[in-house]
Amino acid sequence: MAVVQIGEQAGLSRFPAEGPARDEVGRRVTLRDDVREEPKVSGHQLPIDETGLRVTPLYTEPRVAVLPAGHRLAGKEEVTEADLAGEPLLWQGDPSTQPTRRPHPNAGYRVRGVDETLEHVAAGRGISFLARSASVFSSHPDVTYVLIPDLAPDQVCLATPASRTSPLVDDFLIAAQATAGITAECGNYEMWQLGGEAVAKRS
Repeated sequence: MAVVQIGEQAGLSRFPAEGPARDEVGRRVTLRDDVREEPKVSGHQLPIDETGLRVTPLYTEPRVAVLPAGHRLAGKEEVTEADLAGEPLLWQGDPSTQPTRRPHPNAGYRVRGVDETLEHVAAGRGISFLARSASVFSSHPDVTYVLIPDLAPDQVCLATPASRTSPLVDDFLIAAQATAGITAECGNYEMWQLGGEAVAKRS
């Protein structure tokens, strides 16, 4: 029996306690040949440690700046990289993977996942950059999202162990890539609109 689970927490507990699966930010997607087997595919947003993985790019998303609610730029429709220059950054990867032209100083906290990022930002420990979909799927009363168009887009991909192959996994990857363009072209705009409506309702 083939089972595909799609959801924010699908199969997360079945991944190792350390490594790329635990460092992911955003959606998780798992695919199993049988409900009793280990997950074989996981959805990620780069950067991740690609050692031992087969990574399949899907689509890109614009990025948003994640700011404390009391930040001087909170409430703006959009900001630039220069507006935030020099601010401590909460970032899950190596500083060289930051999407900015000039690296931000490290805020000094290790973050694993969107929820941890929001808690640190809300506490005023730094700012962060996330994919625009985070503004729809993740919220915090003391955090605001602001579009930052001049950053490189966020890359969404699927990862599977390079040492394990399966026709079912291959078929899934082909199907995911075939529909990725629709998601990127239509879904991002709709999610941004929904996010704006959600913010308005909370105000």
